[in-house]
Amino acid sequence: MDLKLKKLKRFNLIMGTFHLVQAVLMLIFATTVIQKIAEFQPKIIQLYLAFNPETRSLETSSKELFQLPFGILVACFLFISAFAHYLIVLNSKRYFEDLQKGINQFRWFVWAIVGTYFIAFNTFPINMILQYKRIGKWKDYLYGERVYIILSLLAKSFLAWLVLFGAMQP
Repeated sequence: MDLKLKKLKRFNLIMGTFHLVQAVLMLIFATTVIQKIAEFQPKIIQLYLAFNPETRSLETSSKELFQLPFGILVACFLFISAFAHYLIVLNSKRYFEDLQKGINQFRWFVWAIVGTYFIAFNTFPINMILQYKRIGKWKDYLYGERVYIILSLLAKSFLAWLVLFGAMQP
């Protein structure tokens, strides 16, 4: 394995660890430290049509399904990101084969799961354009991959903490 790929594998391990540490901290904050976040558990309500035999018509009905453990779910967002980086490290042979072809199937899989963070940053498409047009440092596909990893950490972290602390607003 060439040195650049070894460094990229190590970089994924480090970034996965950053996500994991944040996820654990967020879980602690959301369940014990910050009471307001622990208490924020919106009710998930199902709306449906029910037949009323008296009026012989459909009427809107509702029922509470469960309360959403909001802080825990926000922490899960970062746990999933950590898992994705560790999955890459464990499957580095396939990851590196894909990178040699100029693709990253793992990234598309992760984006399908946590795609919501695209609303936080619009720098991903810029990186993609630079990477595929091979402009400047992006002539090296692995450089673009490292930029994706950094942008991913920043975007996910920013969005997760913003959402978590947003739950504390009146």
